[in-house]
Amino acid sequence: WFSTSKGLVSFDRQQSIHKFYPVTNKKWDNLSSGFNGYIIEDPNNKDVIWCTSFYGHLTKFDKQRGYVKEYYFDPDNPNNKRYFNVSFLFPGKDEFIWVGTWGSGGVKFNTRNGDMEWLKNVPGDTASLSDNNIMQVFYDTRNR
Repeated sequence: WFSTSKGLVSFDRQQSIHKFYPVTNKKWDNLSSGFNGYIIEDPNNKDVIWCTSFYGHLTKFDKQRGYVKEYYFDPDNPNNKRYFNVSFLFPGKDEFIWVGTWGSGGVKFNTRNGDMEWLKNVPGDTASLSDNNIMQVFYDTRNR
């Protein structure tokens, strides 16, 4: 799979065949906003790809049906389609994807139901993140 400014491209190496899924304004038919910067396969469903758009939302793409659903990140108002600068996607354990943002903290995103758990810096709270600029996440050998 390739992520481009004009959409997603699947590529079959054995047959040298590619299929293009273009960016359009038809929200539920195809990808609706350009440049899908980060792309990962769903850790529990190999028919689903998750990618980020130029505008900072998360897009679920069903490879078999060509179905698209978009998720927006606003910890203060989940119905607001505010945009965030997504810095990475990381396939987590179980049904979760970790989403890092530049300036808005991190999100533990549940791929099954769309629930979002925000991790942010809270001034004066030493148990919160030290900064809201999340550059990367990974699991160490102890699964921490």
